[in-house]
Amino acid sequence: MDFSRNNLAGKIPMEVGFLVKLIALYVGQNSLIGAIPPTIGNLTSLEDFRVLNNNLEGHVLDEIGCLRSLRVFEIVANSLSVSPSISKANNDFCLETKQMFCAIALSKLY
Repeated sequence: MDFSRNNLAGKIPMEVGFLVKLIALYVGQNSLIGAIPPTIGNLTSLEDFRVLNNNLEGHVLDEIGCLRSLRVFEIVANSLSVSPSISKANNDFCLETKQMFCAIALSKLY
């Protein structure tokens, strides 16, 4: 599902976790706020999740690390921090001076 650049505002709804067959979710370049909901961990088929260029904040939860199919996770230009368990498992963060991190190369997690 591609909702990029649609002037979306508000929080990512918890109900997104009901879309268990979802393979890709693009919500980048909107005005989303709040945290990534923990129900994202229910999306076991998710391969590509892009939330770049929003106003998200909080922690990238351990639930992201449980998504075995996830290959692309773009979070650049948000105020998100990484859970210590994900940080330890992954040495491929793209560190930048102006951003906390850009994308996580998840293939090393498994």
